[in-house]
Amino acid sequence: MFSRRLVLAFAAFALLAVALGALNGWVSRVAEQRVVRGRVAADLLSTYLDLSAEKARLRIWVLQSIADASTDPAVGPEIAKSMRADVDTLRDLAAKAERMDGPNAALLQEHTDRARTIELLESSVTSMLKRVQVVNARAAREGGPIPVTAVDEVFDRFGQYDVRGLLNQAIAAETEALQRDRASADESLAQARFVSNIAASSIVILAVVLSIYFSYALRRPLRELTAGAQAYETGDLAYRIPNLSKDEFGTLAQRMNQMANQLDLTSQRERELRSGLEVMVSERTVDLQAAVADLQRSEARRRQLLADIGHELRTPTTVIRGEAEVALRGREMTDALYRESLVRIATSAEQLGKQIEDLLTIALDDAEMLTLKNDVVEPELELQRAISQASTLASLRHVRIVPALQNSDAFVQGDARRIGQIMSVLLDNAIRYSHPSGTVEIATRAADGSWHLEVRDYGIGIPEEDVPRVFERGFRAGSARTHRADGSGLGLSIAKAFAERHGGELALESVVGKGTTVRLRLPTLELEAA
Repeated sequence: MFSRRLVLAFAAFALLAVALGALNGWVSRVAEQRVVRGRVAADLLSTYLDLSAEKARLRIWVLQSIADASTDPAVGPEIAKSMRADVDTLRDLAAKAERMDGPNAALLQEHTDRARTIELLESSVTSMLKRVQVVNARAAREGGPIPVTAVDEVFDRFGQYDVRGLLNQAIAAETEALQRDRASADESLAQARFVSNIAASSIVILAVVLSIYFSYALRRPLRELTAGAQAYETGDLAYRIPNLSKDEFGTLAQRMNQMANQLDLTSQRERELRSGLEVMVSERTVDLQAAVADLQRSEARRRQLLADIGHELRTPTTVIRGEAEVALRGREMTDALYRESLVRIATSAEQLGKQIEDLLTIALDDAEMLTLKNDVVEPELELQRAISQASTLASLRHVRIVPALQNSDAFVQGDARRIGQIMSVLLDNAIRYSHPSGTVEIATRAADGSWHLEVRDYGIGIPEEDVPRVFERGFRAGSARTHRADGSGLGLSIAKAFAERHGGELALESVVGKGTTVRLRLPTLELEAA
């Protein structure tokens, strides 16, 4: 994994830096200790030299005091005090040097010799100061010159030891130790510089190597990912990032490819939905245009229907008023003439009533037309009632009704009055468009879960091109208008609407000059036995 390599690289970098820093710190501490040790050695040498110089000054003061009584007596004690301080300083520096050198076997003898020398010097200084006082007292008592050999004995001899030689030996030893410590300090400083250079070089080399490695390692993945991002930004969702190494960049490329797949699928679904929506809008537009056209045609038919209805309503009312006026003005009319006039008035009134009923039916709201009673109806009984009502019109037009009823126990579910109205429309049309002395045949049967009614006449018939339009509201064929001036063209459309509301259907076949056959089918209702 790239992140693991990156972590390992930085960890190695950090470890190298820490290791080199620790090494550099250790070398620096060693160098610092050796430099400080060199300073201690220099201080020892300097103190030995100071002690030797103080000894010489004291000797000169003693000689001057012997030769000249006016010499300042306070100088000698000050020099003696300084010599004691130098001895104390030597003791402290020797202890510090021994602590700094630690358990170094090579320097153990040196520390021992130094301690012994300082101890002898301390004893010799103490003895020297006492003897100086003795010499001074002797010179004051004798009042004459003291031999120089006596002064030399005080300053140069301590028992069996030569103080001057002891000092010179100590100075030579400390000079040699100083040179050694300075060389060691220089060596430590050189090592510190070397380690620092190695550390800096190693860090720089490692940084350069890691930079080159990660530069090459990042170049291709970043180039491929950038190309993919630019392709997706421009909408090229078909672009796929090539397979990269099995690391975070490869995982990111796979995720981006999966995202592109999802976006591509979503885009395709969106295009399909948009296309489907456009098709639906187009279809709805066509339907709306068709509905508008139907509405325009319906409006035209409505206007024509109103005009026809106005004309047809005026016709029976005119007949009724005319017959009534003739009957009222007639002075010598027989009962037979009055009866004929009343019959014509009754016929016209019946015609007017039927037309008014058709108009009221059409005027009903669609929701109201759908509101039907839900009763159990015996269609054979309703048919007999319709035949009884139509027999009067048939006798007036000299048309014979020939029923061939099956007298089945079929039942349908619906509105008995609307079902009877369907049958009345069919019988009325068959009688009115039959020739005088014609025949109307009525047949019923129950089969296939339905009740079937067939009304056949042998009248004028309907032209073939007008048959598809006979169920349109207000439509009347030219032959129908010629045969019968009255009529609204509403009966069959109302009958078909009621038949469909009851789950049935109404069909018509006709041949000009040979008659018309109308078939009604209503679904039957299965009643459970009591």
